[in-house]
Amino acid sequence: DTQSAGRSLHVTVSIGLAIGEPGESVEHILERADEALYLAKAQGRNRVVVHGIETARLTPAAARAQEVANGPWPEI
Repeated sequence: DTQSAGRSLHVTVSIGLAIGEPGESVEHILERADEALYLAKAQGRNRVVVHGIETARLTPAAARAQEVANGPWPEI
């Protein structure tokens, strides 16, 4: 939250990442990053999801439960 000219602005950030594999097309990398972005938003925003990490394969509810147990950042 920030204040400017008497107005409040609240900003959220969701980030979806995909790590490219040798020989993988840019289009496919972007598709996977897009999937991760939508999962990040479904999990409540204000988070980073890396496609291909175990969290990205879970339903939003299961990913949230795992996050509570293990913390929000996957080990890469």
